[in-house]
Amino acid sequence: MGRFATTAALYAQFRPPYPPEFFRAVAERLRLGKQHAVIDLGTGPGLIALGFAPYVGRIVGVDPEPAMVEVTGRAAARAGHELALIESAAEALPRDVGSFDVVTIGRALHWNGSRPHWSAPGTAGRSGRRGSRLLGALRGRWPQRLA
Repeated sequence: MGRFATTAALYAQFRPPYPPEFFRAVAERLRLGKQHAVIDLGTGPGLIALGFAPYVGRIVGVDPEPAMVEVTGRAAARAGHELALIESAAEALPRDVGSFDVVTIGRALHWNGSRPHWSAPGTAGRSGRRGSRLLGALRGRWPQRLA
């Protein structure tokens, strides 16, 4: 049983979503389309992964907690979105996970301590395509101006 096994359903029910404007603004700014892929590290209940689903062709959610992966899978099915889910820590992703145009991490960022997993060799660096973007969003906030 993982750290969030008993609380995954509560995260899904009570975790405040990111505003739809966030996803729309990022998709427009980065000119995302169905030819693009996003990987969401520490996907939790899938709020970021599912938020980007209407804007890209491939979404992968990664979480080490089996209960979170299950909750996210159910949310994706209810929303009618195809979402590949991988039960894994970000730093343990398989080499064949593919490449991505955008690598995201939301509120899970605070669980990564002083050396975020996505900066470890072989995670976002391996998964990101040339020119890919890394996005982080904490506490329901997002950049007012996207660089």
